[in-house]
Amino acid sequence: MKTLIAAALIAALPLAAQAQTYALDAGHTEVRFFYDHAGVSEQSGEWGKIDGTVDFDPEKPEATVINVTIDAASIDTGVEALDTHLKKDDFFEV
Repeated sequence: MKTLIAAALIAALPLAAQAQTYALDAGHTEVRFFYDHAGVSEQSGEWGKIDGTVDFDPEKPEATVINVTIDAASIDTGVEALDTHLKKDDFFEV
């Protein structure tokens, strides 16, 4: 019986943390930006299409690597004319 209890306790101990790669969940990830509009107000926008990974090692958090790909054409400021302008060659060239 003692062997069974010891085995159960050992199985319940947390395993050593291991380095892992996590994929960004686009439904729960936002890439937003803010800008000043002529000193009158702060405006914001976001990109809707993103993809990426996070390589995280809890033993070496300083070595974390984040790779993100943003589809510049998915920009949304809420102002269609501004979005169109930002997609042109003088900004994102999409």
